[in-house]
Amino acid sequence: VIEQLFLPAHAATSGDITLNDPCAIEILEGDQTTVTVRVLVDGFVTPPVAGLPVEIVATPAGGSGSPVTRNTVTDSSGKFSSDVTVTGGPGITAINVVTTVSGASGAAACQVNTPAPATTTTTTTTTTTTILLP
Repeated sequence: VIEQLFLPAHAATSGDITLNDPCAIEILEGDQTTVTVRVLVDGFVTPPVAGLPVEIVATPAGGSGSPVTRNTVTDSSGKFSSDVTVTGGPGITAINVVTTVSGASGAAACQVNTPAPATTTTTTTTTTTTILLP
């Protein structure tokens, strides 16, 4: 069983490996009223190569947050995934992500809009009781 594949130095930089664009991003927690928004970022390279260093930069739109960088590596199927928490809310309206993979050509970008806060509805019921006297 092969657990990792290492490329020779010339193959890792030859441009034969391509980063799929766009990446995929999903909101896990948070909305426009929260201080933090947590997202899951996924992507992959072709052909599949394990162990390539991946840099994920998530930048909030709106709010007062700064970019957050996460590092991971590709798995044996060429995929990568990372959970990223961005701070700087309330007011974060979207998360913009750019991923790069060392040894792969290109960069991938994706974006997700932060959901508006859930609205609550208040229902008021009035009951009137009439008493009839004989």
